[in-house]
Amino acid sequence: MELPDFVRNHDRREATLTVVNRDEAAPVYGMLKDLFADQSIEVHETRPEAGPSDAVVLERGDGHNGFAVSSLLDLRDTVLTVNSDIYTTGLRGLEEVDTPEVLSRLDEIPFRVTGYPDESQEKLLLIEISRHIEGLAWQTGGGTVRSGFQFLSRLDDERGTRWIYRRLGTETDVETHVYGVPDALPSVPGVVCHGEERRELRRTWFVVYRSERPEGDDAALVAYQTDRNTWEGYWSYDSSHVLEIDRYLDQAY
Repeated sequence: MELPDFVRNHDRREATLTVVNRDEAAPVYGMLKDLFADQSIEVHETRPEAGPSDAVVLERGDGHNGFAVSSLLDLRDTVLTVNSDIYTTGLRGLEEVDTPEVLSRLDEIPFRVTGYPDESQEKLLLIEISRHIEGLAWQTGGGTVRSGFQFLSRLDDERGTRWIYRRLGTETDVETHVYGVPDALPSVPGVVCHGEERRELRRTWFVVYRSERPEGDDAALVAYQTDRNTWEGYWSYDSSHVLEIDRYLDQAY
């Protein structure tokens, strides 16, 4: 079992996002549909006689975390109209991570992201969920984080990412590990760097957090590059599954 196998073996599940009484301009709704156009997620809108405006309702057919509600404006300001530079330059810190519930609770739903790295907008879903998991580690203050960046040079090139991992490694008791092809050998206080020239590191994006508490906030995101600009993956809060991925990384590297 290697990292791509976790993605390939993951069950297909489906969900629906319904925009209720939309007041927000049509282009924002269009961006939401585009974000999930290649996913197992149906997006549509409805206008009942009563109800809140610009609410986005998540319903899952599997009953897993079956229902959630967020504001379309929150989705707009989190992933639809922002630039990824707010993450890579450090303009949004760990204390500011506030992932809309309808996104965070799409766990176990397989996703497909196209365009990255040529189109940075397409990777915002991956970045937001990565920050969500890093935020869980920050809030808990202990446990273990293992994150893969494809290339270790990103810790030097993206000062926001470097700053976040330095904070996890020095301002908390989180045991912090990063992985990637060793095209650079960054030195980040409190962070253990694992550099190996391996295909799975070059083609995977992962953030795995084990709180190591009986009822902690364990979480894992795993994505695998299946084509030049196409990534497929999922995220999970299942503690036993997170432990399985964590053990694999610990033993393989």
